[in-house]
Amino acid sequence: MNSGGERLGAGDEGGNQPASGQERGVSPTVGIILLFGMVLIGASVVALAGMALVDDLQTSTSDEQGEQVLRQVDHDIASEKGAIELLNDGGYNITDEGRINVSVTTWSGTRCTLLNESMGTLRSQRSDGSTIAHQAGGLFQKTDSGSRVLSGPDIRYYTTEAGGEEVNGVQLSLTDLQGTAGSGTHRASYERASSDACTDEVNEATEIELTVDGSPYHQGWAQFFNSTFGDTHVTYDGSQQKVTATASLGAAQPFESFIDLDPTIYGGLYAEETGPIGDRLTVDRYDGSVGWDGTDPDNITEDLFITNESLALEGTGTVDGVPVANGQLTGVPGADVTTVGYATAFDVSSFGDDTQTGTPLYNVTGTYPADVYGAKLDTTFAPIPSIDANISRAITTIDQQNPTRIDDPLSVPSGESTALYRPNGNGRIGAGQIDTIDTSGGTIHIGASNGANFDGVTVTGDGQAHVYVDGPITLTDVTIDDERARSLWVYGTEDATIKIEGKFHGVLYAPGSEVTIEEDAEIYGAVVGGETDIGGDATVHFDRTLRTDVPIPQANRGLEIPHPGERKPVDVMFALDRSGSMELYQYEYVGRNWIEPSFTGRFRVHPSERFSVDVRGSGGVRTVEPGESGVIEPGDETRVGCHSCDRQFVYISTQNDPSGQRIDATRAFVGQMKPGDKAGAVEFNRYASPLTDRLYTHSNFDDFNESLEANANGGTYIGAGIDEALEYYDPTDDSEKIMIVLTDGRNDGRDEDGSETRELAGDAATDNVTIYTVGLGDERDIDEELLMDIADITGGNYTHVSNASELNELFRNIGEDVQERNMTALSVNSFESTADWSNEFAIEVRTTTVTIDD
Repeated sequence: MNSGGERLGAGDEGGNQPASGQERGVSPTVGIILLFGMVLIGASVVALAGMALVDDLQTSTSDEQGEQVLRQVDHDIASEKGAIELLNDGGYNITDEGRINVSVTTWSGTRCTLLNESMGTLRSQRSDGSTIAHQAGGLFQKTDSGSRVLSGPDIRYYTTEAGGEEVNGVQLSLTDLQGTAGSGTHRASYERASSDACTDEVNEATEIELTVDGSPYHQGWAQFFNSTFGDTHVTYDGSQQKVTATASLGAAQPFESFIDLDPTIYGGLYAEETGPIGDRLTVDRYDGSVGWDGTDPDNITEDLFITNESLALEGTGTVDGVPVANGQLTGVPGADVTTVGYATAFDVSSFGDDTQTGTPLYNVTGTYPADVYGAKLDTTFAPIPSIDANISRAITTIDQQNPTRIDDPLSVPSGESTALYRPNGNGRIGAGQIDTIDTSGGTIHIGASNGANFDGVTVTGDGQAHVYVDGPITLTDVTIDDERARSLWVYGTEDATIKIEGKFHGVLYAPGSEVTIEEDAEIYGAVVGGETDIGGDATVHFDRTLRTDVPIPQANRGLEIPHPGERKPVDVMFALDRSGSMELYQYEYVGRNWIEPSFTGRFRVHPSERFSVDVRGSGGVRTVEPGESGVIEPGDETRVGCHSCDRQFVYISTQNDPSGQRIDATRAFVGQMKPGDKAGAVEFNRYASPLTDRLYTHSNFDDFNESLEANANGGTYIGAGIDEALEYYDPTDDSEKIMIVLTDGRNDGRDEDGSETRELAGDAATDNVTIYTVGLGDERDIDEELLMDIADITGGNYTHVSNASELNELFRNIGEDVQERNMTALSVNSFESTADWSNEFAIEVRTTTVTIDD
């Protein structure tokens, strides 16, 4: 029978123990609660033990009425009715008759009793001397020749499917009645009680045993157990009035299911705390399912360095990765982070929010541009707890299973899927004791109660090895075929001292421990430790298939911070207009009297002249000082500004760059460039010609500057300059390719509609060349639409300047833009958990007490 009691305790927690394509079960810790019965599904146990029917019941009814009354009592109790009626003359009485014991056995052989109660039985004496009894929810009849079951207790043994596997289950609902019997209607009350018995053992249960002992109805119980569990699962001793049923629970579970280890792997390196970072630390990631390939950029990118407290970066400290701190992130000028640092606090004010996510951003080092950018976490992340209890359980369980003593090489015996090992003697794995761990046959578990020293160990095969260590750990040059880090898991306690030196392939999982990563150590896998000392130039290559969780909230991922990390080298080409409008100064006569000049248009007074020039037109008189420019319209007149002078000659120019300031600006531009950059130049009118014979490297920029000269003659064809400049780039170079095109006019005599020039701009875009265009002089003389189109097609910018004196500043601004245009935008969307193992089972045991009064 099933009672409708409330569920007072249970839990569902997923286990994330990585296991080479194999699921494992992890059982949560659940209180044992007693409620009218016990239910077990798979590896779930719910125990019921209804307690107490108290009253004075009396007899005198027919045999048929007595049996029917007991069936009605059974129904009323199951329904938790408040009133129970017993008819007269039933010969009723209540007494304890025998005991029922329910116990479980774990994978390691540990046995624990869930329930051991006397069975209060309501009996009805029949006229022929036989007895009808309600015991534990079943009806039994006893005669002089023995007993039999009329209707069995609600105990069911069955098979169901869970997680794609067939699992065995047991369901029990038992009642216990106490008091004295009497006729009439009685009030019933139900009181639930709880117990925490066998919590750990129930979580690991693989077998349940039910024993009925001392019951006068033992033959009926044996009959019922045989029909429920099968006679092969039942033992019966009539002389002792004892019957026992034994049933397996759940499905066969691997060893690790009972250790209940659920690792949290955030990223490549997790430390409870660490000292200031004063050297280079690299944390990147790769796909362990395909192995390490340092030449494949698609297989490698930065990964997480996590600390549960604050993190300080010294001026010589560099983190090639993403620091994440459950505290304050600080840094001084000279520190470097290749991406961005996350933290819950900063010692500087935010300079604004990220445009994509709204995350507050910080200039951690206070430099410009920032040496280290920071982003604030919306919430803290959960610290990783100690696993000391799990390690103790693992070592104890291994010891109880008569493990194999370590004898190199370690392997899984033929026909088995799991092998258990422990060291000889004092429980310590000594240096050189193990050379090879062969997991080809399955999973290997090693328990070491007094420390471990792995030196030169090689792990082979497609399985896994798990090493549980209580004591100090040393890991030196431990390697795995194809860097499949999940093949080796080394677990340590929080009081352990651990050292990693040379190469280590695998996972060190020792939350709270004291870890030293030696200088130049190279780790393929992951490290989880406590207080961690990180040596210079240490490297952690994180196998991203290990990740179970991400410490960065979803709302803070996907930042778009332009980060000033190491940019690509820049190859820049200058295409400079040398048409006649760029000509040098001409010597023009200007006297004290007003005269009509021989030209119209823009002109410039030489900066070395002592006097200004007056221009008189319809709008009045305009004065142009030495070094300034002006415009002469048709009909205008000019004279020297010195009105008392008898006669003067003044150097004036009708051209846009008569002093060759475009050359000075070009030289200033290359002065901003960095080692690894290259520069070259061509000039053009209607044709193009080289100013330099190649792209000069940074060390040869002096030669580049000497090659530049300002020439001026002929018409204009902008496309000629672009076409010539494109020939200088090497398409095989992984460099940022930039072109600066300077002109003061428009195409004339060729391609006047600009169609050819736009096609050449398309060729530049195909070659990943970005073109910045500059229009110099009077806007009316410049084909600005064409110059804008060239810039748009290639992803550059167009800028207009009125005179050559502005070129220096403009070129400097373009140079700054080039320096930052390929600074990477950080995105952390790819930091996702990949491990998803879950085969959990819940354990519940419940009890309700029923009291029946007059």
